[in-house]
Amino acid sequence: MNLFKESLRSLGLDEFLPLPFCLCVMGERGARVENVLKISEIDPLKISLDVKNGTVSLTGEDLYVISYDSGDVTIGGKVKGVVIAE
Repeated sequence: MNLFKESLRSLGLDEFLPLPFCLCVMGERGARVENVLKISEIDPLKISLDVKNGTVSLTGEDLYVISYDSGDVTIGGKVKGVVIAE
């Protein structure tokens, strides 16, 4: 489920759709990325995800993939940085 997409729709902000990806960092507990095409790197210090038109890389400590379902990736661990590259 694309929670962010549904939130935009419920607010009548459809003009922002479709989103190439959506990223939510949850403090020091992890992150969730929607619309992921492929997980390209998994390491305790870095996880890289291929998204439309680029890559999202999360850096931190003790990173791991909790789930990958229908393009939605949930990551656990202490996220310290995010790099978005085209």
